Amino acid sequence: GAHRDLHRRIRRQRQMCIRDSPHHYPAPFISVLLKKIGWTRAKIVWMCHGLNDLLYDKDKSHWRISPLGAKIIYYLLFPFRWVDGWSIKNVDAIVSNSKNTRMQVKKVYGRDSCIVNPGVDIDIFNPHNVDADKYVTERKCLLAVGRLRKRKNFDFLLRAFKKIIEVSPDVVLRIVGEGPEKENLIRLIQNLNLREHVELLSNLLQDDLMKLYKACNLLIHPTKYEPWGMVILEAMAMGKPVVAVKSSGPREIIINGQTGYLVDFSLAEFTEKIVDLLSSPQKASQMGEEGRKRVLSNFSWEKSAKKMEEIFYKGTEEEKE
Repeated sequence: GAHRDLHRRIRRQRQMCIRDSPHHYPAPFISVLLKKIGWTRAKIVWMCHGLNDLLYDKDKSHWRISPLGAKIIYYLLFPFRWVDGWSIKNVDAIVSNSKNTRMQVKKVYGRDSCIVNPGVDIDIFNPHNVDADKYVTERKCLLAVGRLRKRKNFDFLLRAFKKIIEVSPDVVLRIVGEGPEKENLIRLIQNLNLREHVELLSNLLQDDLMKLYKACNLLIHPTKYEPWGMVILEAMAMGKPVVAVKSSGPREIIINGQTGYLVDFSLAEFTEKIVDLLSSPQKASQMGEEGRKRVLSNFSWEKSAKKMEEIFYKGTEEEKE
């Protein structure tokens, strides 16, 4: 496929691609150091999927610590920010996963970067090729997928869901993920008396996740900070509408009112838009169809691979408009 061709071309050009996420520190450091001492001549391309919040979030707003504690931690981490900054300033090119990530890279590191939106394999994420009988239920189904961290706001989702079942009691919420907030979420589910309506699922194969996408009525994405949003793309590729909090990544993917809804971080608005789609299956189906068309046109893996290939060949640091 396109990704195998791209890997072969990278090896042929002796280029070193460093994929990053907001949790990796400092991703290109060893590669840059080896190049500085002459052990490699490979071109180093850093693929940025968001900044490291431990290093660059001054407020630590999603941590359970005081403002003073957050400030102390921020200043104590200065040496690590210096190493991170030195590493990034010495890579040959930077690829950002979204417009917002590119702005952050420019602000923090003073570097320009190309934008290559991560795409999905539209042949694999194809609703016509998936049998979801295993997960089909008589109740309507909401799906949320992501790592169970505080910043993902699954507690907010559960409180919204409590209001949803007061209006539409024949609904089940499936949350797929693992993480440090799992026990807190289990307690919250019990406290809100939602045990009969919420399923926590983890350690699933991709086949099962695709079946869950197909079996759900819509995807819910409650996080306030999302540099991109692969699960949104995957759900849209499977023909499902999405209700997401307005954050940088979802704004670039979802067309509000056409492929889903973008909402403020408000229980009332979040609940309203979910209930709207649950009570209007024809509208939800139409949004899902429009979402898949958008993915096919703009966010396929083939399209992403071609753009990456251009970067590896030309080494440009500015996005071609």
